[in-house]
Amino acid sequence: MAVFKKLAGIIGTTFKLGIDATSHAIVDNVDGVKVTANDGTTAANAIVARPQGGSANTHASTYLDTKERIIDLEFSFNGGAPPTPAAGQYGICHTSGGGFSAGSIYLSTGAIIATTDIIPMYKMMMCSPRSAVAGTVSMDANAIYIAQSGAAPYSWTSKGGSPGYAGDVQTIKVSFGWADMGTNVDSSASIPDGATVTRTAVVVDTVFSGGVNPRVTVLSHGTGGDDTLQTTTDNRLTKVDQYDVDDFVIIAATHGGPVRATLTGTATAGAGYTVVEYTTPKS
Repeated sequence: MAVFKKLAGIIGTTFKLGIDATSHAIVDNVDGVKVTANDGTTAANAIVARPQGGSANTHASTYLDTKERIIDLEFSFNGGAPPTPAAGQYGICHTSGGGFSAGSIYLSTGAIIATTDIIPMYKMMMCSPRSAVAGTVSMDANAIYIAQSGAAPYSWTSKGGSPGYAGDVQTIKVSFGWADMGTNVDSSASIPDGATVTRTAVVVDTVFSGGVNPRVTVLSHGTGGDDTLQTTTDNRLTKVDQYDVDDFVIIAATHGGPVRATLTGTATAGAGYTVVEYTTPKS
């Protein structure tokens, strides 16, 4: 039978919850409140909800909160086409769609990713992607990023951990062949907004032949537009050679993104690649 009473407290410093050996107790401590085994001495675990609401900054945190301080991103996805990763994997939405917000991180349950799988997001949380992320939010593989905003897309900003730093020259390579004629071929890595492209090369390994007027244009393909890095008049796919453009091209805001090789015309043979060198200059 349940009994309820008004009780201001107890004289003792230990309050036991049950009489079994597996029961627990709440013990007064000079540093606060201690959760113990039923003996009142052996420390035990406390299970609490994850911080939320207006007083979240003063809530107790969970082990999961600690593990998510720097998140190991194992996948990324477009919100319009959520994947089905293995349970326990974390992934970031790189492009909004289907109720998913770009920049938000989700924890897979083993089923198709749902909007309810989002983890608590906040300013100053950190993550590191295992592979490059390309979309509205782009990231380099193995770099360390911090959320500099508390709202989507969270202003994810690299804070080191990548193979290069400000002032270093970075290189992106995109290979293409005759089967890609009439399509776009994008890199998995991205050029950031504000970067300066210092050189763009197109290398023809095998002549593009058996078709009509094969051409390639090299772009920085951003969500808000493209910056042209090499035009069709700067190279010739019908001749084995290396074609360089050494102009400085400053990537405009929202124009940062994957290197895109746009191939036009037709061919039944041919192979080549483009290499783009860029840097984020020190100020």
